[in-house]
Amino acid sequence: WGVGAGGTVIRTVDGGGSWEQSPTPTGRDLFALSFPTPTVGWVVGDGGTVLRTDDRGVSWSAQAPELGEVWLLGVHFIDEMTGWASAADGRMFHTSDAGESWVAQNTQAQDPLYDVVFLDRDHGWAVGGKGTILQTRDGGRRWRTRRSGVEVDLTDITFTGPSSGWIAGEWGTILRYVVADPQT
Repeated sequence: WGVGAGGTVIRTVDGGGSWEQSPTPTGRDLFALSFPTPTVGWVVGDGGTVLRTDDRGVSWSAQAPELGEVWLLGVHFIDEMTGWASAADGRMFHTSDAGESWVAQNTQAQDPLYDVVFLDRDHGWAVGGKGTILQTRDGGRRWRTRRSGVEVDLTDITFTGPSSGWIAGEWGTILRYVVADPQT
């Protein structure tokens, strides 16, 4: 899968040998996608754009008009109901009803949040501008800052297990995150 300018969503079914574009109901720039199952997925982008598919990306429908003009830069769903979207203004948005409604979560971040990942309903991480790393242990009701040791924008995060993750950022920055006790 890939997303991009002008409402572009592309997909491959042969490991990248060929790509096909999926029609979307928007001309907005799209920045991130999340598929918690092979058939159900979401795409987010500028202008508060949230699109959902229930048919493997063959068709997309718009959701979340209440978000307004916020730029959504990252999205992660842990199942077909529960997801988070990170924003350029440092806010996080959460849904527990398959994207029908979204609630803002105050992260106290002053910089863009480029990516978000959750390991389960409670444990999540976000990365962003100027070395921002945020962690939550309560589904995003409270976010706390974790020290990154860098000042560059951190743009992507993934976890390989409950206590080990990787963060990528500008200028070839790659951080390995290992937690001795995942509950801390």
